Amino acid sequence: DIIRNVQNLRKNAALDIADRITLSIATASNAIRAAVDEFVDYIAAETLATQIEPVALETPLAQGDVKIDGEGASLALAKA
Repeated sequence: DIIRNVQNLRKNAALDIADRITLSIATASNAIRAAVDEFVDYIAAETLATQIEPVALETPLAQGDVKIDGEGASLALAKA
């Protein structure tokens, strides 16, 4: 779900398919944080993220709130 939502944010931000990003996945959910920690390399590869931050970005290009299995997370990205 995270990857799909990040891809939607990339599309909404009109990023080129090859553009690298800095990705923020801010959440209070231990389950989401554990999943991100476990699959960080996969998430980065699939979304072309050069960095994945656990806190909100100061000047995001696109952002959105998502629910994953009832848990909330805030996603944001900026061009790297």
